[in-house]
Amino acid sequence: MVIHLKKLTMLLGMLLVNSPAFAHGHHAHGAPMTEVEQKAAAGVFDDANVRDRALTDWDGMWQSVYPYLVSGELDPVFRQKAKKDPEKTFEDIKAYYRKGYATNVETIGIENGVIEFHRDNNVASCKYNY
Repeated sequence: MVIHLKKLTMLLGMLLVNSPAFAHGHHAHGAPMTEVEQKAAAGVFDDANVRDRALTDWDGMWQSVYPYLVSGELDPVFRQKAKKDPEKTFEDIKAYYRKGYATNVETIGIENGVIEFHRDNNVASCKYNY
């Protein structure tokens, strides 16, 4: 059996470089979420649990999911929702989300109290004071 040293070296190098990605897995860092936080993440919460938050909590670039709906990439999600709710069809669910997700804003950037709305090659921005 002939071992190709270059190929073996390349394979081992790839495994070493990628091993942190495999080891990381699907988990969160920090304190585990409480039951209330888990329900809120699923969209179930009491009004009493809603609180003011600083705009800095939302810093970063936010991308619209509407293009994914239009392209059909979200269809598997809508099919799963339809399977779980026998009173609604796939079409009902997709129409509901199409109405809710519809926007002509592609991305929103938030940084240092400034909000930017990106559409095509145009950017509109404003300073947010709360």
